[in-house]
Amino acid sequence: MTVRLLRNNIILTLLRKIQSFVLFAAIVLIFQSNVYAQLIPNLGGQRAGISSFQFLKIGVGARGSAMGESFIAVVNDASALYWNPAGIAHI
Repeated sequence: MTVRLLRNNIILTLLRKIQSFVLFAAIVLIFQSNVYAQLIPNLGGQRAGISSFQFLKIGVGARGSAMGESFIAVVNDASALYWNPAGIAHI
């Protein structure tokens, strides 16, 4: 009989500890302030694509990139679709 009471007392003590931990965790999660993953603010999505996919900023074709990406008026090859889509009519 005493073993059963002792076992029940241990189980109740354990359940109270678990209950208090869950209550504490819920309070912490509810009342926590805003947590930011990065130190620099998002600014409405203006920082999109600055850390990955940097290759998308590289221009098409060596000639256009060598001219400092001022290749709009002299396009005469297939890279016209990138630099000046209207210039494809002159190819």
